[in-house]
Amino acid sequence: MAKVSVIIPVYNTERYVAECLDSLLAQTFQDFEVFAIDDGSSDGSPAIIQRYADADPRFHVLAQQNRGAGAARNLGLEKASGTYLLFLDSDDFLEASYLEEMARRADETSADVVLCQAYSFDDNTHEEKLLEDALCGIDYSAVASGTELADRLFRCCKGWPWDKIFRRSFVMEHNLTFQELRTTNDARFVFMALCLAERIASVERPLIYHRVGNGASLENTRSRSWENSFHAIEGIKESLEREGIFATFKKSFDNWVANYLRWHFFSLPAETQEAMMSRLSSFVRENLPLDDPDYYADQFDFLFVQKAALLWSELLVVAHDDDHRLYWQQKELDSLRIGIEERDRYIDELHQTLEELRRTRDEAQGNLERMQNSHSYKIGRTITAPVRALRSNSPKA
Repeated sequence: MAKVSVIIPVYNTERYVAECLDSLLAQTFQDFEVFAIDDGSSDGSPAIIQRYADADPRFHVLAQQNRGAGAARNLGLEKASGTYLLFLDSDDFLEASYLEEMARRADETSADVVLCQAYSFDDNTHEEKLLEDALCGIDYSAVASGTELADRLFRCCKGWPWDKIFRRSFVMEHNLTFQELRTTNDARFVFMALCLAERIASVERPLIYHRVGNGASLENTRSRSWENSFHAIEGIKESLEREGIFATFKKSFDNWVANYLRWHFFSLPAETQEAMMSRLSSFVRENLPLDDPDYYADQFDFLFVQKAALLWSELLVVAHDDDHRLYWQQKELDSLRIGIEERDRYIDELHQTLEELRRTRDEAQGNLERMQNSHSYKIGRTITAPVRALRSNSPKA
C-alpha cells in the first residue's frame, strides 16, 4: 500500500500533463501511486499518460466517458489505497518536496487534512506569484479542528483540493465525495472535509504551482455552467445541515457565499449575468441577511447582496433612475463648463486689451525718446532755456 495516492482528472491537457507527471517523478518522497483518469479526452492526453503507466508500475490509467472532474475524482477515490489522498489538476505541477513535507506534517500531527501555501503560474508570461488569499489567518505552527476555525474557515481557505492532502480513512469515514458538476465540483468535498476535521495542520511554504491563463481550462468557461455555483452552495449547505453543524458555520459560510457569488457574477459576460440574475435575486433574498452590514467581513459583499436582492426589472429601474440623475448632473456640469468657458474668454479679452495698452505705451515712450534725442528738439531746448529760467525764478502768485 502506498503512502500517498495521487488522483488526477485528465481532459484535453496534452500541453501540460507531462509536466504535471514529471513533477511527481521528481519528488524527494517516492512512496506514492498515481491514478490518472482520462475524462473522454479528444487530444493526445490518453497516449501521454499511458506512456507513464507503461514505464512505471506506480502509474495507473483509468478512463470514463466525459463526465467531468468530479466524477473522475470519485472514480480515482474508489481505487486509491494510500494513507493520504492528493487530488491534483493535470495542468498544475509540484515542488519536489511537496509529498515529503505534506506527508511528514500529517504524520507528525495525526492530521485529517494538511494545507500548504501555493503559487500561481501564468501560462502566458510564466510569472510565479504567491496566492496570498488562498491560505490566510492560519497559525502554521498550530493544529486546530474545523469547529475551532468556524468563525473564519470558509474565508481562510479555498474550496480547491490541490493544496491539501486528506487522510483517506477520514474521507471514507465521512463518505466524502465530489459533486458531479462541470465546474465547482470540488467545493463541497473540500469544505466538508475542513468542517468535519478534528485536526487540521498546515505547511507555511508554497509547494504547488497552480496554472492560470490557460484558455482551455474549465475555469475560463464558467459562462456555460453558471448554475453550478448554486448547486455547489446548496450541496454544502445540505451537507452541513445533515451533519447538524450548519449553525456553527453559518456566518462564515454566508460570508463565503456572498463573496463567491460576487466574484462569479462579475467574471461572467453581460448576457450570462442577465441570465443568472433571476436565480441570484431569489437565492439572496431567501438565504442571506440584507440589512446588517456588520454581518459581512467585506463591505463590498454586503453592497453586492443588497443590489443582487433586487429583481432584474428592479435593477433596470435603478439603472433608469441612475441615468436620470446622471442626465441632470451632466446638465449642471455643462452649465458650469459654459460658465468657465465664458470666464476664460473674458480673461483672454482683458489680456488682449492689456497687451494693446502696453504696446501703445511702448510706442509712445519710443516716440518720446526719439523726439528728445532729435537735433531740432535740442536746438529748441537751447533757445527756450532763458524763458524757462525766468519762469522758474518768478515769484509764485
